Amino acid sequence: MEPPNHEMSPMRVLLKIQKSDPPKLDQPSKWSRDFNDFIAKCLTKDPSQRPTADDLLKVVNVSFKRMCFSLNHLS
Repeated sequence: MEPPNHEMSPMRVLLKIQKSDPPKLDQPSKWSRDFNDFIAKCLTKDPSQRPTADDLLKVVNVSFKRMCFSLNHLS
């Protein structure tokens, strides 16, 4: 499997990334809403709008705790 844009020159790829919308999951319905939101937040291009790593870790911890809570109720 080749990486995206492998056939393009590195400089052209950098320009394309800068001008293109951020990537999205091919099949978002296969993933939870929380995961889709997390990915969207990580890929926010504008640094002033993008959450910090600490903020993203808080989101991950909340989602992980919620998942564990749900699994505990199944057993």
